[in-house]
Amino acid sequence: MPRAPHSRAHELAPHDGNATWALARHLMLVGQTESAAALMAEVIAHDPLDVTKLTAAAWAFAAGGRHEDGLKAVRRALALAPGRADVVRAAARQMRLAGQDVEAETVLRQAMAAHPEEHDLYVHLAWALEGQNRYEEAWQALEHALAKQPGSHRAHYSMAEMLSFHGRNAEAADHARRAMRAHDASDLFPDVFLARALASLGRLDEAEQVLHEAIARNPRHAYLNAHLAMVAALRGDVASIRPAAEAETDPFLRSHALAIAEVFEGSPEEAGAIARRHLDDCTERRYFCLESAAILHAIAGQPGPMFDLLEEAADQPGWRPDMGHPFLVPYLHHPRFLALLERYGLSPPSPVSQHALAR
Repeated sequence: MPRAPHSRAHELAPHDGNATWALARHLMLVGQTESAAALMAEVIAHDPLDVTKLTAAAWAFAAGGRHEDGLKAVRRALALAPGRADVVRAAARQMRLAGQDVEAETVLRQAMAAHPEEHDLYVHLAWALEGQNRYEEAWQALEHALAKQPGSHRAHYSMAEMLSFHGRNAEAADHARRAMRAHDASDLFPDVFLARALASLGRLDEAEQVLHEAIARNPRHAYLNAHLAMVAALRGDVASIRPAAEAETDPFLRSHALAIAEVFEGSPEEAGAIARRHLDDCTERRYFCLESAAILHAIAGQPGPMFDLLEEAADQPGWRPDMGHPFLVPYLHHPRFLALLERYGLSPPSPVSQHALAR
């Protein structure tokens, strides 16, 4: 595959800040998050007072698992431009990823007082509230964002994501479709969440079609092929799982999808060894790794070790029960899952919210 022009430019002039900046953004787009984070460190070392680059670097650091570096970058950006809404959004996101939801809420409310017209701040506030288990307030913040800007891609996408994690997949699919109508064609994450919601509802043909259409638009976009592998696994189409997994560009999801392929290609007894190996190799945040390994046990029909890992994940800052994951949906009413939900003040979705639009 030919290299991107900015990759060649970086080779020719490795100390050129603009070439490094362009290559880092390209690597983020194709899901090579660790490499992007390393280059972003070079970018902000070269331009330590460039607020735009500091906030972009923070996003890359977060995606690459370097959360302390992300916090340092946004704190520096906030000090340089305390009133800028985009800086506040980046800072709030980093604080939430670090489990500092109360601080994120404080920063956002201060900015909202100065920028009441910024609907995006309400979207970020919703996630800070959700992180504090203040779910009704979180829904209200998203509804306020949509009232301010009904066609907002970000608000619809966030609504889809939050609804999906709460197991309200039919509603999530509706908001994902609205986000797709409003979004930049290069951003295919709403397509990912639409496919995930449809898969959780058992509408596998539709989920597969959404993913194939998105892959046709951008075959290198992160998350798409991993979700295609997931749909193949839900179908029991063992032959299609590995090719889709190998095409995934996000390293973490590629590893997870390949582990799913291993579980399907082997015997259920091998799932424990595969999950342990996947967990040992995982470089993402601990709770992502634990949940990822738990899902391998779910696929193998082993609820005991699956719940052991989910309960360990629940002890990690930032984890939330995922009631919309296609492989976890069958366990929503299991006593151990109900106990996990109770820790977060949650309950399983009703059949109405799972299968029909209720809002």
